[in-house]
Amino acid sequence: MQAQATKITVAVSNFSFTPQTVSATVGDTIRWVRVSDTHTTTCDGTNGTSLPSGAVTWDAPINSNNLSYEYVLTHAGTYNYVCTPHAPTMAGVLNVTGTSSIIDYNANAFLEINPPAYKSNATIKFGLSAQAHTKLTILDFSGRLCQTLINETLKSGEHIIEWQADALPQGIYFCRLETTDRTLTRKFLRVK
Repeated sequence: MQAQATKITVAVSNFSFTPQTVSATVGDTIRWVRVSDTHTTTCDGTNGTSLPSGAVTWDAPINSNNLSYEYVLTHAGTYNYVCTPHAPTMAGVLNVTGTSSIIDYNANAFLEINPPAYKSNATIKFGLSAQAHTKLTILDFSGRLCQTLINETLKSGEHIIEWQADALPQGIYFCRLETTDRTLTRKFLRVK
């Protein structure tokens, strides 16, 4: 099935996703590409977003430092996504067909931040499905790198780090986990 998969590009600009509605097949990759401005592509169950049961959520910045984001469609159904700061007007739909979900060889890959809104420190927990070079970074809302927490080869399995961020000003940030085969991004809030 993956040999027949295609990559579909969605342009992100002028407070819209183009095309706004995409028809795709399980196994295809959606690639959001920045044309202008600062946005996100988000499908995490908030702001009216929804996705098929079993599909992995996403929340990724699209800006001058993060020019694109890719997501592999593993489950059939409808994905309703938005740009978080411009929701509900900046929204898109993925209509995905397929007889079943594909095998996700990265099923053990995950990224969590607890609590998602914190004052001084947070616990970042992530899992790797295989040994891989791993980069864990903190980005501000515009996509500028604030801190690199990990940049080394790690073994498969669950990893937990305690992160203290007293020096960061209040605001919205992104934690990004990059490996050789996957990028996961989670949004969090630093409060005073």
